[in-house]
Order: sequence, then structure tokens, then C-alpha cells
Amino acid sequence: MQNIGKWFFTGMGRWVLACGMIGGTLSAHAVELPAGGGQAMDLYLQAWQTDDAAQRLQLLQQSVAEGIAYRDPGKVTQGIPALSGYIAEVRNQYPGMLGHWLAAPQLQDGAYSRAWRLETPQGVKLFTGVDTVEFAGDGKLKTISGRFD
Repeated sequence: MQNIGKWFFTGMGRWVLACGMIGGTLSAHAVELPAGGGQAMDLYLQAWQTDDAAQRLQLLQQSVAEGIAYRDPGKVTQGIPALSGYIAEVRNQYPGMLGHWLAAPQLQDGAYSRAWRLETPQGVKLFTGVDTVEFAGDGKLKTISGRFD
């Protein structure tokens, strides 16, 4: 196995994420993502951090299924162009917004969830929340349901 940070490549086309904290002690437990799933999640988060519409569209095409179903408390979209447009709206409200994953993905009832934080370029918190996602057969995100904390 080749160690790449907290991500491990099994050599059989699968990425496994291993990490977790129990009582302040690092406890290794693996959450196996579908092939390409870790990269898809990271590219999707990058799409939220770019103002360039063409670059954002390219990131989304690499990370989400064509018919992506996105939902959060303020918006429901279907398809890549609609999701890209929504990201642009949010970025217009919060120029320079940055995003970070806060934790490793968790698996529950066949869906993966992952905590995130959006902040200003100065590091001031704008939002925190959790995305619950399902993957398509090719490892791209096919549904994303976001909630805010």
C-alpha cells in the first residue's frame, strides 16, 4: 500500500481513507470510498473555491454526474450548469470564500457524509455543515445533500 497522507491506495483501483479520533488517541478505521470517490469529493470542493466559470464547470464535470441532484436548505438544483450557477451566486455573496473538509467521510445507510467549513480568505468562519453524498458507478458524485450546522 502506498501512503499518501491519510489516503491509502490499495493498488487495485481503490482509495481508502483511514483516520479517526477516539478519546484523543488516533484510531485507524478505514472507510472505503468507491474508486475515484476521494478525488471527486476534493474536486467538488475546489469548484466551490473558484470564481472562473469555465474552471468551475471543468471541476464539476470531473467530479459530479451529469444529472447531479444537489440540495441544501436554501437551494435545490439538478444538473451541472445549475449547480455551477448556484456556486457562482454564493461566491458573489462571499468573495474569496474558501472551503475545507473537517473530517474523514463517514458511511451510514449506504451514503457517505463529510463535515466541511467555508470561511473568508482571512480564516473567519462563514458556515459549517455536512454533505451527505451518493456516488455514481464511475466514482462521481450523483447526489449531494448539504446541511448547515
